[in-house]
Amino acid sequence: MAKLQITLMLILITCVAFVSCERARNVMIDTDSGMADDGMTTGDDMTADDMPKSQMFEVTLMNLTMGEHGMSGQTLSPAIFVTHPAGIKLAEEGQPASEALIAQAEGGKTNLLEEAAMAAGANYKIAMNMDMTRRYTMPGQSTMVTVTADMMNSSLSVSTMLVSTNDAFIGVFDVPLFDEAGMPVTKTIELMAYDAGSEDNTEMASDIPGPLGLDADMDPAGSNARVPTEGGVIMMHPGIQGGADVSEAFAWEGPVAKLMIMPVTDDAMTTDDAMAGSDAGDGDGTGDDDGTGDDDSAQ
Repeated sequence: MAKLQITLMLILITCVAFVSCERARNVMIDTDSGMADDGMTTGDDMTADDMPKSQMFEVTLMNLTMGEHGMSGQTLSPAIFVTHPAGIKLAEEGQPASEALIAQAEGGKTNLLEEAAMAAGANYKIAMNMDMTRRYTMPGQSTMVTVTADMMNSSLSVSTMLVSTNDAFIGVFDVPLFDEAGMPVTKTIELMAYDAGSEDNTEMASDIPGPLGLDADMDPAGSNARVPTEGGVIMMHPGIQGGADVSEAFAWEGPVAKLMIMPVTDDAMTTDDAMAGSDAGDGDGTGDDDGTGDDDSAQ
């Protein structure tokens, strides 16, 4: 009888131990499923379905050229910032520029790019001053906006004109805002100047919208005659040659601007959308607010 009681006791102890082990094993992290002991998905294995429906990004455009607006350096026209579906290319080196990009590269106009963004279901922002006039980014200054992205509009494109040129522009196109795990990214990108290939680089005041430090007789307000090319394509800009009205004071070397992208939360924002940075200036040089890109109004 004693032996039978001992045997039953050993069987009971063994069963309790087995159940306890199974429970302990079941609450440990399952490395295959990515599930932690509290039933939450681990960060490394989060999918697009686990991510927030939208994410705000602070995007800062810094003008790396140095000088005085209208006298030296390069002022940047009001930039357009677009979040759109991945794979859309607003421009591509070696290919002809679109009509929308030509309008910006030759005259700073963004209306056609805005229409294209809306047609694609994309989100876009135009650089603005605090007084809601369109913002030109002067030499050495920065412009900041906030944009909203999601799993549908997950890429960023930005473009702006160098106003004291015939058709030079800078831009980034189809930059992913989320990594492979669906997490928002932080990036810094240096921007080189491109030639839209749509206009001859005459460097004549009559053919350029931006101010060149000349008097009104040599550079009348609103002058921006087209000098179109045939069969031109987007390519790296050769830079200012200095053989005409655009002097070497407006020349540049290397990157013209820097773009900084950083995810932010609603709590981190202190203003509606994002206006110009603290170096916005006093409103002079903002240009027209009609999207024409007539930069002579900034003189």
